[in-house]
Amino acid sequence: MIRQDARNRDDCAAPTAGTGAGTKRAVVPAHGMADLRVPGGGEGPGGAWDLKETPMTRPGTGSADTENIAVRSAEVVTDSVIPAFRGRLEDEFRHADFQQSLPMLRVALLVGGAFYAVFALLDLVVAPGSVSLLWGIRFGIVVPATLVLFLLTRSPRFERWMQPAVAAWIVLAGGGIVAMVGAIPSDASHVYYVGLILVLIIGYTYARLRFGWASGAGWLIVIAYQAVAVVIDTPFKTLIVNDFFFIGANVLGMLSCRAIEQYARDNFLLVRKVRTEQERVAAANQELADANRELARQALLDGLTGIPNRRSFDRDFTHEWARMQREGMPLTLVMCDIDRFKAYNDACGHLVGDDCLRDVAAAVWEAARRPADHVARYGGEEFALILPHTGPEGGRRVAEAVRKAVRRRAIPHPRAAVDGIVTVSLGVASILPIPEVSPEALLEAADRAMYQAKSQGRDRVVAADPLEPPSAPSNRPSRFRRREDTPALSPAEPTPSAVSLSSTKG
Repeated sequence: MIRQDARNRDDCAAPTAGTGAGTKRAVVPAHGMADLRVPGGGEGPGGAWDLKETPMTRPGTGSADTENIAVRSAEVVTDSVIPAFRGRLEDEFRHADFQQSLPMLRVALLVGGAFYAVFALLDLVVAPGSVSLLWGIRFGIVVPATLVLFLLTRSPRFERWMQPAVAAWIVLAGGGIVAMVGAIPSDASHVYYVGLILVLIIGYTYARLRFGWASGAGWLIVIAYQAVAVVIDTPFKTLIVNDFFFIGANVLGMLSCRAIEQYARDNFLLVRKVRTEQERVAAANQELADANRELARQALLDGLTGIPNRRSFDRDFTHEWARMQREGMPLTLVMCDIDRFKAYNDACGHLVGDDCLRDVAAAVWEAARRPADHVARYGGEEFALILPHTGPEGGRRVAEAVRKAVRRRAIPHPRAAVDGIVTVSLGVASILPIPEVSPEALLEAADRAMYQAKSQGRDRVVAADPLEPPSAPSNRPSRFRRREDTPALSPAEPTPSAVSLSSTKG
């Protein structure tokens, strides 16, 4: 049964710097203790589409994602003559359709203008007496207008005016042919009538006009032709035949244009839905990767003190051993154990003992000042420091800094053998890693030195002699002396507590 009476709790209360005795000491938060490097570190076409709002909820937040990952509510109006989307989706479709249609429109303008110019040769054969008038329509109106429209497609503002501008160009091209029909003798007008069919084909397909604009342009050409045919007194039978084919071609063109636009809208929705799903999958994968990284980080942290745990120590120790062996540089290991910690737990209780472990962990963490140094809770009340590029003297100074840092915290220990406060005993061992010596040898040497410190009276640092293989050259320790680049730490209290394994307490 753990004794946690009021007297014992009072004895174990540690003063905080700047406060009176008995104030509960601050505990270092876990997130400030470690900076670990984790290795690896709808329906089918023609149907009604109804994409309902489906917000993404990030795990742990309980709120909808506000980054527009979800598809906004939209519906295709398919029971209308002119297909359209509702809301802002229509604007998105028009922009996407413009980007996709612009290259084809430019081709249509070049091909249409070329046809209009090349057919000037037909004027020389069909109506040589009216060439000047016909060429005036071709090269004075329609072809220049085509070139101007082609140049306007390069303008960033063309997207807004594309549909009405192209529809006006189709009407102009068809109206030019209608004017030619009225300007030449009636016996040759049927030749130019065929050109109206070509204009309708371009207007309903290659010009990429939407259904409403294309239909309006097509029927304006039909009306213009009817007016001119009446003015030039076209024979009734000829007019009926021409209208039969002309209006039939116009209706077929309307059906084709609507089908093309409907396909484009269905494809837009499908691509948009796929893109949205890809964004959702990417977001989910990112969240999963973040969660995995966090789990990997937590797996390398000690849950009580927040510093790296034994698993992290094993990984870092193996890594630094191999690195120092490649670089031919020394490696030092410091083992630290809280003195008489079982008695502290018995006197103060495990909850206060946990606070003591956190405080000591913070002191050890603060002593390892270089970014390359590694600190870990080795197990129970033991801690370890891995010091790459550090020889015996540098390791001794770091160990002494840890011992003094723990003493400065002045954690009351009712059953302490030294000064009534919590103290630590530390063992230091250094080696120049080589294949003939195993990492366990350095660990055992540091552990033996730590227990030697306890046997000599606790609250001290004991440094083992540098480990050497039996056949190592006698001048090997000089490399350790050359690497003593660890800066000396300003002592907080003068105490000659660092001794060697062969020394005895004076």
